[in-house]
Formats: sequence, structure tokens, C-alpha cells
Amino acid sequence: MSGSEYLAFDLQGLWREIPLAFFDLESTGLDTAEARIVEVGIVTYREGRPVERWGQLINPEMPIPPGASETNHITDEMVADKPTFRDASWEVYRRLRDKVLVAYNGLSYDAPLLAAELQRCGLTPPEQPILDPMMWVMKKLPSKSGWPFSQGRVCEKLGIEQVDAHRAVADCEALAQITFRLADEVPPTLAELLKLQGKWREEFLVMREEREAKRRAREASAAPPEPEDKGQEGLF
Repeated sequence: MSGSEYLAFDLQGLWREIPLAFFDLESTGLDTAEARIVEVGIVTYREGRPVERWGQLINPEMPIPPGASETNHITDEMVADKPTFRDASWEVYRRLRDKVLVAYNGLSYDAPLLAAELQRCGLTPPEQPILDPMMWVMKKLPSKSGWPFSQGRVCEKLGIEQVDAHRAVADCEALAQITFRLADEVPPTLAELLKLQGKWREEFLVMREEREAKRRAREASAAPPEPEDKGQEGLF
């Protein structure tokens, strides 16, 4: 989506002064089309100050895989009596509406996951600008391998204390600190930042595809050779 479609936002305004909704989703898996949300966290900032914190555990209406529970420490028992996403959808929509959204790896993960859940409820995902500080980290705090840091590693590098990592509200609060810590490293206006972030994302996607191609090549080279097709040889 191009910036010209964000008609409700002052694109020439300073993004730090625009209402920002830092959001984080914990889920059952990494496939954004199939995963279900198990927790939503939203922390709202206005003029650079936190004004509202909200979090909600969500019943995904399916068992939470062990791997997901090991990461986010959310169990089936914890969500058994919680609202489904359909029950909570309007509250989530209301808290995100009319704000610039901020999520770490949000362009690749949180935004598509949220859109999929909203669409299951018959709701159209809001057309809002999304700031993804992971793109900023890729350019401003590159790792030795050239691959972006996880949010936890960025917190360590910047000396940000992260309490209760991989729980939604706590991750939002840590992300807000990362975002404002890097604010002077990116353009001040929303339009400039969205344009530059888009360029960085294109570079990120190319880098990710190159990394994936190298991984596939390594796996192929390590695979045992395919047995030769002998046809009818040796039968007579």
C-alpha cells in the first residue's frame, strides 16, 4: 500500500508526535495464514508518551502446540476460559483504529496474522501505516552475519531491560523503547520514514531469499545421492 492511500494521517507530520499503537501478537505458530492468536498486547503512545496499556489472552479454539507454549509460556489451561478472537475482535479493532501501528517484524508476521484473524471474523483489516523497527535494526544495528537481531538481542545490545519476554504487553513496552532509542537514526516525518522503510524492506526480502537459497543448497549438497534407476538391468 502506498503512502497516498493513508488519507487519515498527516504524512508530513512528525511520526513521534502521531498516535502510535505498539502491538504484539503471540500465536500458535509461524504460518500467518494458519496460526491462531493466543494473546494480544497494545500499548498506545501520544506525543511520545504512553497513555494506555492493554493485553488480552485469547482462546485460539485449538490446542496450543508445545513449541509455541515453550516460547510464549501460554498454555491451553491459561486460555481455556478466555474470549475467542471473534469475541475480542472489535475491542482489538477499536484500540488500533486511527493510529500508526508499530510492530517488530510486523510487516512479515504480526500484520498478516492480524489480517487473517480479522478476515475470519468478517472484518476488513484497517488501512493504516505500519512501522517495523526490525527494518531499522537491519540498517542501523546490523549483526555480524548480516541478519537482523531478534527483539530480545536488540534489547540486550541497547541495554533495555526486558521483563517477561514473549508476553504481548511486555514485548510492546520493550519495542517502544527500541523505537524511540533509534528515532534519531531515521527520518522525522511519517512520509519520509515510510518511503525509506519500504526501500529497506525490499533489501530485506532479497537478503532473506538469498539466505533461504543458500540453506536449500546446503541441504541439497548434504543429501544422500538418489539411487540410480537400473530399469530391467540384472533381471536376466
